[in-house]
Amino acid sequence: MLNFNEQLTEFTLTLLWSLWTEIGVAGIHRHHKDCLIDPEVLLLVTGFLGESDPRLEDEVRDWCNSQSYLISLQRIQGLARTFQVEEIAKKLATIEEWLGKSSRRIPEDLRKFSEKSKLPPLSQPSLLMLRMATIFGVGSRTVSLVALLTKLGSEVSVADVTTVAGFSKTNTANTLATLHLGGLLHKVEVRNRLQYCLAHPKQLVALIAPLPRNMTGWLFIFSFIVLWTCYAKQNTSSSPLRRAVAAVQLMKATFSQLATAGWEPPVIEGNPAQDLERIELWVLKHVEKIANGSSPQLKASFLLPPLLIEKTRGSK
Repeated sequence: MLNFNEQLTEFTLTLLWSLWTEIGVAGIHRHHKDCLIDPEVLLLVTGFLGESDPRLEDEVRDWCNSQSYLISLQRIQGLARTFQVEEIAKKLATIEEWLGKSSRRIPEDLRKFSEKSKLPPLSQPSLLMLRMATIFGVGSRTVSLVALLTKLGSEVSVADVTTVAGFSKTNTANTLATLHLGGLLHKVEVRNRLQYCLAHPKQLVALIAPLPRNMTGWLFIFSFIVLWTCYAKQNTSSSPLRRAVAAVQLMKATFSQLATAGWEPPVIEGNPAQDLERIELWVLKHVEKIANGSSPQLKASFLLPPLLIEKTRGSK
């Protein structure tokens, strides 16, 4: 029977393969046709979560070799800081190599590509961000407009967009101000804070349609998977008691954020063995459903900020 780390890795790789296959990597299964694909978030976490599957890494390199012009390295670098996970930041050099934007000398064997990856029609709903990148440019304009599309009919603040953009608050504020100046956005001041909404949502949707059914918040979802992957790697050889303590601490540190996002985290009852089993089964169940495309969490908003450890937070 597979242990927690092995099962989590298996489900995570299934998810990564599905998402990469959706955007053109030579894979088999596509479980996320109705979900927005966030290419920068996907590429960033693949460097860390996909390291146990060399074939996946090879195919991702192949995809990047021909499609890197659709990816914002600046956003990836910003998102790496957002995750606040050292292992993620360490993978930036690898991702730069995949994108052909590294100053380091690339070994000869890494310059060979399978050439199996083909960019699918950008008319697929899931490829909204790639499609918009070809229209509005790779970078903060596309991400900002996707954030606004997530809340059609409502205003969003600079801070709302900044949490998922991967760019600085100043950069995001300037982007939104420029889009307002160009007539794409309405601006309103609410309690001394600027908020924006789409000025002509029907026209914009007509231009960039079709939209995916789920404007999935992958930043939140992958931050959840990254945190539990780090937990698994750090506690593979730990005693059951030590692993239980670590699992409870991590669950308590993220409890309120998960509850706010509607994930219904398990209640901690104080019995280490039972709490450990309950928590790990809960995590695996969620990641498995996300991987096979059946999780209601795939409907979670693109605007959800990443899940971060709150040092003093406890469960109720």
